[in-house]
Formats: sequence, C-alpha cells, structure tokens
Amino acid sequence: ARVKPRPTLVLAALALAVLALAALVLVAALPAFAIQRAPSITVIYPAPDSRETITPVWIEGVRYLSTNDLARVFRATKYWRPELRKLSLRFADHTVRFTVEAPVVLVDEEAKNIVHWPRIVQGTVFVPEAVLGNLIDWGVVTSAIWDEPTRAVRFRAPVHTVRQAQFWVRGRVTEVSATLQRALP
Repeated sequence: ARVKPRPTLVLAALALAVLALAALVLVAALPAFAIQRAPSITVIYPAPDSRETITPVWIEGVRYLSTNDLARVFRATKYWRPELRKLSLRFADHTVRFTVEAPVVLVDEEAKNIVHWPRIVQGTVFVPEAVLGNLIDWGVVTSAIWDEPTRAVRFRAPVHTVRQAQFWVRGRVTEVSATLQRALP
C-alpha cells in the first residue's frame, strides 16, 4: 500500500524552501544594497580627447572609487593577488599596493596610511576617493591635478612629444633630428 504525505507537511516543507531561497537571494544582494552612487567626477583630458565622467559610490558613509576607473583614467596596470587580497597599480615608474581591509598602502615600498581601507564589492576593489588626491600628492601621477571643489581631474597638455628621432655621428659631432607631435611656437 502506498502512503500519501500529509498536505500540511508538504506545505510546511515548501514554505521552508521558499524562505531559504528568499534568504539566499537577500544575502547575495546585500553588497548591491550597501553601495549607492555619489556625485560624479569629471575627467578632463587634453585636446583632442573628450571628457569622461566617473561615478564614485558611498560605502558606509565614505565615497569610494573603483580601481578599474583609476587604472583606466591614469593608464595604470592592475595586478590582483586573490590569495593575499592585494591589488597593485603600476603607474609608469611607480607602484601602489593596496590590501583589502587594511588602511596601510605601499607607495614604491613606502608605507602610507589612508585611514579608510580598500573594500571589495562584487569582485571589484574600491578605494577611498581621497586616494585620488593622494596619488597626485605622493608624486605617483604627475600629468594631472585633482580639483576637489569642482570635482574634476584635469590633465596637463603634453609637452612636445618626440615621435621620431634620428642620430648621425660624424667624428666628434653628433647631429640629432627629431619630429615633434606639435609645432614649436
């Protein structure tokens, strides 16, 4: 003979499964609820490049920037070490190393305290917005300025960039010929 399950037990098990699923969805969505957009930052590149806007986020009352945005704007290379939870940003001759949930940053192997530590949200490392000014103050980024009142990063126009150079050695004289990106005044 076949035994039929009681309807109340089936309904209770179904209700419990629905509650467990709802709890799982809520826990997965918590990081998304924890961050909110903050006022935008305008990035002003020299002509002919156009402006762009990056949007920081609020995390626990502090404005944070995505390291993806920092790397793109300042043309840095990112290196992520998941086992150590460390992110390195390489800016030409300088390296800045962040550790998730640690307020100490290594700038060319020199320790700096940034008070609010880097966070990882949905697989992206975020750093406090104050790091933007710090990168310029520390001498890591020299081609731009951070104008905090207007919330703008302004890049300086490049000095005459040499595109092509040729050298001729004739005895004790070396002749140099160069093509510049722009004409000299």
